[in-house]
Amino acid sequence: QRPLLVQAGNTRSVTEKDTGAFLQMDLKSQLAGLDYALNAGVRYVKTEQSSTGLNSGQNLTVDRTYEDWLPAANLVLYPMDKVIVRASAAKVMTRPNLGNLTPGGSVDGFNYRITTGNPQLKPYRANAYDAAVEWYFARESIFSVALFKKDIASFPLSTSVQGTYASTGLPLSLILASSPAAGNPEARPWTIGTTINGEGGKLQGVEFAVQGPFRFLPGFWSNFGGIANLTLVDSDVDYTVQGPATNPLGSFPTLVSRVETERLFNLSKRAFNVTLYYEADKFSARASAAYRSGFLDGTSGTGNVFEGYNSSFNVDASMRYRLNDNLEFSLEGVNLTDDYRDRFTDLAADRNYEYYHFGRTIMFGVRYKM
Repeated sequence: QRPLLVQAGNTRSVTEKDTGAFLQMDLKSQLAGLDYALNAGVRYVKTEQSSTGLNSGQNLTVDRTYEDWLPAANLVLYPMDKVIVRASAAKVMTRPNLGNLTPGGSVDGFNYRITTGNPQLKPYRANAYDAAVEWYFARESIFSVALFKKDIASFPLSTSVQGTYASTGLPLSLILASSPAAGNPEARPWTIGTTINGEGGKLQGVEFAVQGPFRFLPGFWSNFGGIANLTLVDSDVDYTVQGPATNPLGSFPTLVSRVETERLFNLSKRAFNVTLYYEADKFSARASAAYRSGFLDGTSGTGNVFEGYNSSFNVDASMRYRLNDNLEFSLEGVNLTDDYRDRFTDLAADRNYEYYHFGRTIMFGVRYKM
């Protein structure tokens, strides 16, 4: 039995204390015969953060405090019966993940990889603007068009660079003795991954949505209904990426940094969802189709510029039959299109990185209520 060992590089902690207060006013009235509702206010938040980790062989604690004033306003107009116009503006903030805030990190001497945190990460900060028109054209029915825009001031961004082990300031004792790097830590460049403050960007888009039962159809057809939405988004963000080396013939060539403008991570340019349902006293069924275009989720760090997922299309369906007040049967199918998870590396080359087959899932259920 091997004895337990303390991994100094993974000994780290983060504590956070959040304090907040807000002031809000609400108003409903008429202006030139037009009904409206308004609420506006401001929120004050204070964040006190203490991060501890191993840096240059010493336990390092970084204390940090920052404050945010977050004004917001929402306006609703009622220009005519069954039509509502909405508009809003707000300054928003989301704190970074606690796991990314430690000054410590881990060392992988087998793959020459170092992962560290960053206690100086700024939170996600943005100015958000939204406007929408909603038409409630029938009972339980709506058609809406919404516009949105976000000016992103900052956001945490994962990145990696190449460098020597000595450049990190970490002690050699963090390298596992059984790893190749223990005998020769500078045999090749290390990939150093961390999280940095992104340079911000812009995002704008439009969403169309419609839903409602088909009560205008005769007989049992009136039990059908539908829901559909389409979202189109455009975004521009500057990323620092590690491009191909200028001297690829070297034993371990050094990658070259450059700035690339691309879409915001984890955001598809196009997405739509469609659902057809049937609702009756004892029987109900629905089928849903969902599509999203490809998206990025990382800059990569091996000479490949960006990585992410190609487009996906999924169809799910379910049925329920209630025999009586106590007994109900259900049948559900997930991923009926047998869609694969298709992940790529290098946006230009679209090289296959992962191609996972999850298959279709069919579930049958019985529920009995006592």
